[in-house]
Amino acid sequence: MASAVGLGYPRRVESRRQQTGNIVSRIRQGQVTGRGLCRGTQIPEALLYERDKKAKWHGIPVLLQKLYENSHPNCDLSQVYGVIKEISSLLSMEAMAFVTEDRKTAQESTYPNTYTFDLFGGVDLLVEILMRPTLTAQKNKLKVSDELVKDCLSVLYNCCICTESITKSLAARNEFVLFLFTLMTNKKTFLQTATLIEDILGVKKEMIQLEDIPDLPSLVQRFDQQQLANFCRILSVTISELDVGNDDKHTLLAKNAQQKKNSSPSRAEINQETVDESTLMNRRLPQSMKIVHEIMYKVEVLYVLCVLLMGRQRNQVHKMLAEFKLIPGLNSLFEKLIWRKQTNHVLHGQNQSCDCSPDISLKIQFLRLLQSFSDHHENKYLLLNRQELNELSAISLKANIPEVEALVNTDRNLVCEGKKGLLTRLLTVMKREPVDSSFRFWQARAVESFLRGVTSYADQMFLLKRGLLEHILFCIIDSKCKSRDVLQSYFDLLGELMKFNIDAFKIFNKYVNTDEKENVSCLNTSLVILMLARRKGKLPFYLNALREKEYAEKYPGCLLNNFHNLLRFWQQHYLNKDKDSTCLENSSCISFSYWKETVSVLLNCDRTSPSAIASYIDEAYMDIDRDFMED
Repeated sequence: MASAVGLGYPRRVESRRQQTGNIVSRIRQGQVTGRGLCRGTQIPEALLYERDKKAKWHGIPVLLQKLYENSHPNCDLSQVYGVIKEISSLLSMEAMAFVTEDRKTAQESTYPNTYTFDLFGGVDLLVEILMRPTLTAQKNKLKVSDELVKDCLSVLYNCCICTESITKSLAARNEFVLFLFTLMTNKKTFLQTATLIEDILGVKKEMIQLEDIPDLPSLVQRFDQQQLANFCRILSVTISELDVGNDDKHTLLAKNAQQKKNSSPSRAEINQETVDESTLMNRRLPQSMKIVHEIMYKVEVLYVLCVLLMGRQRNQVHKMLAEFKLIPGLNSLFEKLIWRKQTNHVLHGQNQSCDCSPDISLKIQFLRLLQSFSDHHENKYLLLNRQELNELSAISLKANIPEVEALVNTDRNLVCEGKKGLLTRLLTVMKREPVDSSFRFWQARAVESFLRGVTSYADQMFLLKRGLLEHILFCIIDSKCKSRDVLQSYFDLLGELMKFNIDAFKIFNKYVNTDEKENVSCLNTSLVILMLARRKGKLPFYLNALREKEYAEKYPGCLLNNFHNLLRFWQQHYLNKDKDSTCLENSSCISFSYWKETVSVLLNCDRTSPSAIASYIDEAYMDIDRDFMED
């Protein structure tokens, strides 16, 4: 071991007690200033042994000494296996405790082994060991075994789990992050590498550029389907805009810097272009949706496709996805995998983080993809099959209006196959969705995106024929839906569906102007009570009770005027429907003639009649149709 003086020790000799008492502070000071002690391997081994028990370091500094001595460029790295295994066992216990205790923030005091390992230079040492092959010429390149690489990556990942500061320090080493991607070429180390990269990118303030990754196209080509799906988890971070938070937003300098950055494409946008131009979009992603079986892998692929569809190269991505028949592929998977069963979960909220199941995540990403695919793009007609496209043409022909250009230009070889297109399948499950399901929000958004853009009468009529307007009105008016997000999405969809369409307004008016059977049933129940009261001569008593209730609630005329109008509707409804009148007789055992007589008595316009509703409404609050009164 080198002398203490050569490594930056002060020249004066201090007492052993002072030296041991200041070890931690000296290392920390050296790491900050770059002078003096920077890592624990510079401390004499005897001193570490002496201090270890009292400081409760569990032998970690001594193990790091051994690791350092046996990991020089010319050393046989096989000697370090046992040391790393021993360190790994100490750190993995803390990582497991972090996961099982579900801690949101880690304190150094909570995970002393991880803290000690980092303090004495363990993280730096493992990074050096992993990157050592890059420091030598190609011919003399040092070979690091797969097992050693896996162990080093596992130790680093456990450190990242327990202490976020370690993750941030690794994220700041851009050359190390890019180097990690080269380790993904080896199937034996792929999973450990991908896991560590994902964790590091999650805290990185400035995103890496994919074009800086050595030989990215070749790397992607080597992945099997499972590896590609895992890689999509990493990819999703690199192509999404970073949330910079509120750290620097209040400074003028930061705002000025941000404005300058906004004038040029962001890192995420550059990465999106890199993906678009790489072999990743050349068959691999669209094909993976058809091949990969695990739900979570499909979720990651869907997310990446969704982000790319909203990027600057949207038209190019659209063209590729259409050529590789992604939409017909999703259509064939719809009932087999995507919506294979009803999921009655109520989500935590559309804009909140949510630990949803893979099944729920798959459905949401699928609906988001449909929304991105259809929104203001002529490829939206790929969501239909040939018969449905012909139906759109027939609607335009019957209405004597020209077909939209996008419909005419749609390649019939790229549309959905089978009895139903993807849009029709979506409408089917949309109508079956439970009232309290938040899937309704995403479903409405996806269907609305099909209607956005230039208004198409044929598109609207296609959806109207499938009962979409009635479904929307039911959800808004009668379903007792309480979610503001869902209701807003249905109102947005309603606006697109009815825009400039007189047929839609006719259906709308018919729905909102019709008293529901449930309301008629309540009215009939009220009439049964009043008919029994009439037989006993107590009808005036009930009418007067209603009048007193009005005045007690300070709404004179409200109940009785409304009741009068409902009874007029009752006459129009039942006097023209023999079937309904028969049902009334059978269910109540009261002759229909007595029903009619009682209603006529109640609607009598003679204000002196004690059994007429009009007699109990003061003239000032009379809201009964004057034409009816004169009749």
